[in-house]
Amino acid sequence: MNTNRNRFLDILKGLAVLFITATHYDFTDWNRLDYFFPYWIDTAVPIFMLISGYVATLSYRKSQVETIEQAYEPSILVGKAVRYTIPFFIAYVVEIAYSVMAHGVQSFQGLGWLVHFVKGGNGPGAFYYPLLIQLILVFPLIYFLIQRLGFFGVVLSFLATYAMEIMKGVYQMPENTYCLLLFRYTFIIAVGVYLASERYKTHLVWQIGALVAGFVFIYGMVYRGWDVPFIDYWEQTSLLGCLYIAPIVGFGIRHCSNWHFPPLEFLGKASYYIFLTQKVYYIYGRKIYMKIPGERYDFLVTMVICITVGILFYLAVEPLNKKACQACKEFCRRHPIPDAWR
Repeated sequence: MNTNRNRFLDILKGLAVLFITATHYDFTDWNRLDYFFPYWIDTAVPIFMLISGYVATLSYRKSQVETIEQAYEPSILVGKAVRYTIPFFIAYVVEIAYSVMAHGVQSFQGLGWLVHFVKGGNGPGAFYYPLLIQLILVFPLIYFLIQRLGFFGVVLSFLATYAMEIMKGVYQMPENTYCLLLFRYTFIIAVGVYLASERYKTHLVWQIGALVAGFVFIYGMVYRGWDVPFIDYWEQTSLLGCLYIAPIVGFGIRHCSNWHFPPLEFLGKASYYIFLTQKVYYIYGRKIYMKIPGERYDFLVTMVICITVGILFYLAVEPLNKKACQACKEFCRRHPIPDAWR
């Protein structure tokens, strides 16, 4: 496959960040069901995870990463970690400032601020930063599984993810711990890897079957109150819920790569910054800007604020972030790990 930039990826990310910003607005449960949020708005994080698997695979191929040792080179790991951490750290400083103003310095005693940082801070979607850091460490394992086994590796990742769901249920893992762990998205990441893999083959029957199964699962769980064993947290974005969105996104990535829509592509490039902005805004910014009369107007104003500030955040920080990532990579290349430590 051509490893040139796939514009549809940016369009997808642009749509997904709009979905994330929208889903965190305080719509009523009835609104969410009436507008079928589980089938589009609530699919944002699985979309991002699939794209992450896809893009990281293309990056490995471009860099000719062929062994586990190469995948865990500091220049690769540190560069990605810095890329995610600098914007998050800036957003986190804003969170701390708001918290201190509201509750005083006692709100972060001892190492509480560091633990809070590792957990992703406050606000809707706070789990996303910890997932990204885990993805950096776990991705090589998923990548080489798919490289070795192809589609069978995707099947194994599905079974492994469900096995972890069973363990979560058996050991009664609390939801606030579950949401911080990457394993719940292992399957959808593996799908992204497979879509970008040279071993990719079209499996039309499996794709249609997954689409139907995922659609029925979401309908049953959300609209009919079904009880599926061990799937009891974040149902619509769970393993079985991802079966619905994976074929749709996969089809778009494989067949719509030449689509071009600059506004959404730009939002896609700024998506991480917009996500961080809405995270801070919903937990703290809403205390400054009070709701205006009329849900539709208030929702529109909320979206405009999050997107505008997120874009400004992106324009101000992204150039510096790129330079910092490149500097870290160069430092790691100039100071490799001694062979005796490997």
